[in-house]
Amino acid sequence: METGKELDNLVATEVMGWTRHEGSVPLTWETPDGHLRTWQPTSFGSFRPSIDHKDVWEGVEKLIGEGFAFRISTTHDGEKFFYYVAAFSHGGIGRGSDEEYISYEADSVEAPHAICLAMLRAKGVWYDP
Repeated sequence: METGKELDNLVATEVMGWTRHEGSVPLTWETPDGHLRTWQPTSFGSFRPSIDHKDVWEGVEKLIGEGFAFRISTTHDGEKFFYYVAAFSHGGIGRGSDEEYISYEADSVEAPHAICLAMLRAKGVWYDP
């Protein structure tokens, strides 16, 4: 899934738990505390996590608050190309844990994009790559 409105809408609704205002132009969501966020930059706050480091970090903090661990790393193909690998994991952390360890990973040439894809996987949202 590419960066842009479709991915950002999935993050807003599935990860952040915001309600989409159907038919709104520009794309707008309402947060649980009643604030509005929109995809296009406005005075009341935009939300473009697939391209904006500040916005994607809101999702990272939310998932950490839900008990997920987060890591991001870079790797390369042995030549010049490198990319980011983002992962959220849950369970099996610590000695004596009976909970199964599960890791949800995604990669991209852009860090916010990789993080968005991994967040959706961690929340059980599957999409066409």
